[in-house]
Amino acid sequence: VYTKDEAERLSGGAPVLGIVPRVKNWERSKRLMLIAEADPSSQASEAYRSLRISLQFTSYQRGQSGDTQLKTILVTSAKEAEGKTSTVANLGVILAQAGKRVVVVSCDFRRPRLAAFFAKPETTGFTSVVLGEKELKDAIQATNTPGLSLLGTGPIPPSPAELFNSDKPAEIFQLLA
Repeated sequence: VYTKDEAERLSGGAPVLGIVPRVKNWERSKRLMLIAEADPSSQASEAYRSLRISLQFTSYQRGQSGDTQLKTILVTSAKEAEGKTSTVANLGVILAQAGKRVVVVSCDFRRPRLAAFFAKPETTGFTSVVLGEKELKDAIQATNTPGLSLLGTGPIPPSPAELFNSDKPAEIFQLLA
């Protein structure tokens, strides 16, 4: 999928909320980059701010009659290396910069690296809480961005799908919301 129109057509008419351009030489760099902090005036940073506004507007439109504050955002894609992790990290920064309290959660059980964007370890996190090894409050890590915290992946289980066979993951996300 290469265009906004094609994405909307293939999704049955669901609107595209944002398009983030590739950051030049990003793939070649060994260092992960929070473009929202490294270059706040870049085209990519502006695209993340535009995405934040689209998400807030969509939330408002969906429930004009009551409390409609967006509390949970899931970022996923069909295959690896499409920018999910960098999107979560940078969108988290942009939301926190707008005064929101944000916890980014890494549930990447193949190649966890969300914590690396914030120079934090992935050793304790989501799986630690699901398995009862840590309390949620003890697994969440502060970042250098005010208002933004991180819940890393934690130890990778042999069968990640089994983690979601209990009610615990839903409870964690409910507590975070």
